[in-house]
Amino acid sequence: MDPVAPNPNPRHPVHGVSQSRPEPLSRPPEAGARPCPDRNGELPLAVPADLNDVPAAAQKFAVDLPRQALIAGLQARIGSIERRERQISLQGSKREPWTSGASAIDARLGGGGLDCGGVHEIKSGMDSNGNAALGFAWRLAVRFSGQQPQASQTPILWCTTDRSIGEMGRPHGPGLMRLGLDPQRLLLVEARRSIDVLWAIEEGLKSRVLVLAMLDEIDLVAARRLSLAAEANAVPVLLLTHPAHAPAASTASRWRVSSLPSADHSFDSRAPGAPRFRVQIERCRNRPLACEGQPHVLEWSDETRRFRMVPGVVDRAHAPPKSDERKWRRLPSGLGAGR
Repeated sequence: MDPVAPNPNPRHPVHGVSQSRPEPLSRPPEAGARPCPDRNGELPLAVPADLNDVPAAAQKFAVDLPRQALIAGLQARIGSIERRERQISLQGSKREPWTSGASAIDARLGGGGLDCGGVHEIKSGMDSNGNAALGFAWRLAVRFSGQQPQASQTPILWCTTDRSIGEMGRPHGPGLMRLGLDPQRLLLVEARRSIDVLWAIEEGLKSRVLVLAMLDEIDLVAARRLSLAAEANAVPVLLLTHPAHAPAASTASRWRVSSLPSADHSFDSRAPGAPRFRVQIERCRNRPLACEGQPHVLEWSDETRRFRMVPGVVDRAHAPPKSDERKWRRLPSGLGAGR
């Protein structure tokens, strides 16, 4: 009988060919290994477990483990690159907060004014129509365009649904011109569904333009997406929602605005004066305590294009001092008659 050539790989025996018994191991088998069953019932070698003996779920996990580690490493590297690019982008496009012009309101908001990278929800009061909130939002847009660098040259995106147009109408060019906004800067997006309006808002934020939107309501997921997009691109969203619906989540601030009679005209008592708004801050992310307190009365000036606080004694006569009344009542009748 011809001699048998030695097996080049002793860990994987050649089946059907008898081989000499190897010498016993001088060291214990490795942990996690089992003896090889292909030695005529003798188990002298310790080899890794055969995948055929492993359940299918565990076998797939064992095979995909190196691939999963590779994918996780690539995802971590991509995430670090995206974060670095985002920081560089934000450093170049970081904007200071824009103010309303009323120092008392700006001080309560914290950080010097309204956050440029957030969603600001504006609701009309229950005793007022939507024109009050709409007019207040357009005036905030005028303030933003006048304060932020290069904001006066960028478009303004107006997004709404057909239903809202039927109730509130479209922006009026001469009216915007009087407020200080060029109507040619306005981009109108009118959609039938709210989901299309939300998509347009998010795309507008990626283009870093000021967005004004009017919707009945917005759910939690959509509000969170808009908040993240506004923060990532350092562009605000002025969101007008229906006063009867629940407030939106993830907003930087929320305002409740009602209309008031205008002030008297400076030169003509029969002409309307400066428009006034009753404003209540219901939410402020940077300063939660700003929500406490009474509503403020703001007056808009078309000349200076800013809000100002209306004093509490305007258009109201001073009440007579009570101390003088009591003092006069205590005087003797003769002294009073002599005067």
